[in-house]
Amino acid sequence: ERVVTALYLARHPEQVDAFLDYHYIHQRKLLNHATGTGINLGKHETEIAAVEAEYQRVKGRYEGKGSWTKLDLKTMADEVALGHAYGLMHFWPTLMHHTTLAGVNVRYEQSGADVPTFLDGPQQDETDQALGSAHALLLILLQQFDDLFKLGLPNLNELHGDFARCWKVAVAQAGH
Repeated sequence: ERVVTALYLARHPEQVDAFLDYHYIHQRKLLNHATGTGINLGKHETEIAAVEAEYQRVKGRYEGKGSWTKLDLKTMADEVALGHAYGLMHFWPTLMHHTTLAGVNVRYEQSGADVPTFLDGPQQDETDQALGSAHALLLILLQQFDDLFKLGLPNLNELHGDFARCWKVAVAQAGH
């Protein structure tokens, strides 16, 4: 999600203020949760007042919205040429770390007389998938930022080769 958002904002600088200002929506929610659970924020009155002032300044732009953008992540991923990776690198992991039946089911197997068995121990394939995806996304981000901002990062070709060796895959230049 972060890689897609970073690349999207790099391509749409006119959306950066909307992204940055939404921070105050989150800050106010955080403060509301803190006070709602009995956390005493009394010694932070100046910071709370500053957050409230910023929230009041930006709230009209986001009323009725659950995000800083009208676009869903898949649409943004498509726009930054990562739509092909959305399912594997975002949607499936989301199902795994939120409370979903899919996330529960991957830890069970059906044995014999319809008795489910909890699968304890490491999940090597899932771990490899998560680490390989993170590695790929980091390469994509580095390559795209190097291209967009003309950073002149050295050794990107070597990094792509390292990725291919680590994950034993044939890899084209990430992000190209």
